[in-house]
Amino acid sequence: MKVSDAILAQGKEQVGKQEQARAASTAAAIKKPKAPFYESYGKLKAGELVPDFTVLTPEGKEAKFSDYAKGKTVILDFWATWCGPCQKAMPHYEEIHRKYGSKDVVILGVCGFDTRANYDQWLIENKNKYTFATVFDPVGKPPSGDKEAMRKTIMMQLTRGAVTPLPTTLVINSAGKLVGSYVGYSEATHDGLANLLMIAGVELAYEDKPKIFFPAGYTAKPAVTPAAVAK
Repeated sequence: MKVSDAILAQGKEQVGKQEQARAASTAAAIKKPKAPFYESYGKLKAGELVPDFTVLTPEGKEAKFSDYAKGKTVILDFWATWCGPCQKAMPHYEEIHRKYGSKDVVILGVCGFDTRANYDQWLIENKNKYTFATVFDPVGKPPSGDKEAMRKTIMMQLTRGAVTPLPTTLVINSAGKLVGSYVGYSEATHDGLANLLMIAGVELAYEDKPKIFFPAGYTAKPAVTPAAVAK
């Protein structure tokens, strides 16, 4: 069957439109690259106060998030012993802790969706490996299908009902307000953390600065080129 010239012309026109749309999308992505973090955590938005919550210390005593924050910038990491990416992220957080702990940057790792026995064993196995603070979510591992227990977990208290994967990391500024969050662990999340720390006002060493800096409200502002975060 011979295809008419009209149909061929229509097909070429459609392909042309698709190519133009793709080119426009590519140009937009280059002009405004996607930031490796979110200016929210579930329903908690950047600039909002992070509510206080209760954790259990390695000794089994109750403590408040505010006991650790005390007017400092906080990297709040939600993790579990069974989570591979969570464990891969730990050395990076230890490095940040050793480098910026004296500069009012606190790292608090909250073990959740896990058992106390697993957490205690992890503490034994990593006793001399990590020096930043790790604590336990009192809810532990919610029973399957127990929505009420799920709602009581620290993660869901902060997201106001949303569920996020592990690991999830929040950066909270010295005023106790959310700066932003990111999910998972990769080289991209290094940039996400660096961006959020800079937005929080932390002075990073040149080698720790992100490749591209996205200022607060990046969805309404263009990204800053690497030259803007030079020495």
